[in-house]
Amino acid sequence: MSQYGEVENLNVHIDNFRSLYQNEMLRITSIGIGTYVGDPDDITDFEMYNAIKTSVLSGGVNHIDTAPNYRYMKSEKVVGKILNVLDRKYDIHRD
Repeated sequence: MSQYGEVENLNVHIDNFRSLYQNEMLRITSIGIGTYVGDPDDITDFEMYNAIKTSVLSGGVNHIDTAPNYRYMKSEKVVGKILNVLDRKYDIHRD
């Protein structure tokens, strides 16, 4: 863990990242994080936020699945919040 309580960047094997097309620059992780399951409550929002943050900061996940019908649109709002934090605080941008 870093001094800020976050997971430090791990050594993630290059085979964890796949390109959709052979010469494509965009590479996604072979595993993503889903936001479908969970109660539409604040505790689930908090846990989802922390799970996404930890997964992205670890370097092992760069794909987040969400949709308007996931947890009555609460999942999309949590994903939006953490993407803004990752962009502003950690300089991690979305593609």
